[in-house]
Amino acid sequence: MIELTVNGQDVTDAIVPPITLEDDITTGPVSVDITLVRVANLKVDNGNVVVLKINQKLWFLGFVFEWKNTSDSKKTIRAYDPIKYFLKDTDDFSFLKKTPTQVINYLCNTYGVKKGTIVNIPIVFPTLYFQGNKNLYEIILTVLFEAKKRNGKKYWVRFDNGLQVFEKVPPQKVIILGSGLESSEYGESIEEMYNRIRIVNREKKISVIAEDKGSQKKYGMMTTLEEFDAKTKAEALAYAKKKLAETNKVTKTMSISHVHGLQEQRFWSGDYIYVSDPTVTIAANGYYFKKVSYEIHLTYVRLSGELTYTDDLPVIEYEPPEEKKSSSKSTSKGKQTNTGKGYNSKAAREAKKKAKELGLTITSSRRSAKKNEQVGGSKTSYHLKGQAYDVAGPKAKMNQFAAWARSSGLFRKVLWQVKGHYDHVHVDWD
Repeated sequence: MIELTVNGQDVTDAIVPPITLEDDITTGPVSVDITLVRVANLKVDNGNVVVLKINQKLWFLGFVFEWKNTSDSKKTIRAYDPIKYFLKDTDDFSFLKKTPTQVINYLCNTYGVKKGTIVNIPIVFPTLYFQGNKNLYEIILTVLFEAKKRNGKKYWVRFDNGLQVFEKVPPQKVIILGSGLESSEYGESIEEMYNRIRIVNREKKISVIAEDKGSQKKYGMMTTLEEFDAKTKAEALAYAKKKLAETNKVTKTMSISHVHGLQEQRFWSGDYIYVSDPTVTIAANGYYFKKVSYEIHLTYVRLSGELTYTDDLPVIEYEPPEEKKSSSKSTSKGKQTNTGKGYNSKAAREAKKKAKELGLTITSSRRSAKKNEQVGGSKTSYHLKGQAYDVAGPKAKMNQFAAWARSSGLFRKVLWQVKGHYDHVHVDWD
């Protein structure tokens, strides 16, 4: 049985099915789209609490972010779970001698997001600075990825009646999806492949490369650069080889559509299932949900899912800012002020917006003269003026970013796939 309340009003009888629910770890919050018959005394406003239960089990708890009245006497509602607020907030932060658990607790407490169980991760980061280039959700993913780099453990994030952060471990019981399977697809991609890994520690002047020549010959060279706090060249090389093993892979994508009754459990992104596909489009095997979509009808649901062999969070790495301002207000509790008027220009705002849209990371902005010298920057670098960004991520996305930057007319210079700019796009402006 479906139960739906909006701002405490029971609107179950006004539902026009289906209710659609989207859960994609790469975008963050779960969303629901609801259509209701407009009835007397039905009041809906942005910020109202939406609660969806099926057979008395909570499926969704969130807030209205958009509503519309339609010409056919219906009302449509879009709501998101509270992770949405993490996406809406971007600020400067300085965390000193904090664990990932402490960082996440601080963000929840400061921004009013209800906490569930947040796993204790006893790794202390000496310093973490975020100069306004990541939203709060990206900061959470960053500290969890940095923890994984140090202890090898995988973590997951979701909002289930509170923010849940937990270690991913193999499930003891596995649900089999077989009967009810409507359709399935299988494909392969090298979009996210990297077969040449460069690891650097600029402070210790360590730089190592791990690569697969065979893969490069077959697919072409695809390079990524990562800053890693390695104490020795051997440690950096070991990490580069580990990273190469993780990224030098053909991504196999699978999707399914499955119909079942309301009594079945709700699946989340990151959940593990076993698929038994009679069409043999997808090999009978265990998979993780990368994305989960539901059409919720009055007596059944249609589950659509994108499947993967691995259960990793999106990779968002930590890149220390080029310079920590002496004028910044920095405490172990959290905030510092930003970095100069050059980053308030239209070019800077649009570059940051486009990078975020494409899922790219701004890896370099303003530099001190000392830092610029350490990384081999020119003496006339616009990074010294605070009028430049370096942007990095998947090669295809960097291609898109560079093409956009060149066509926008906003930038003095766009450097991509030229000497010194094979692993990032550089843009600067006057």
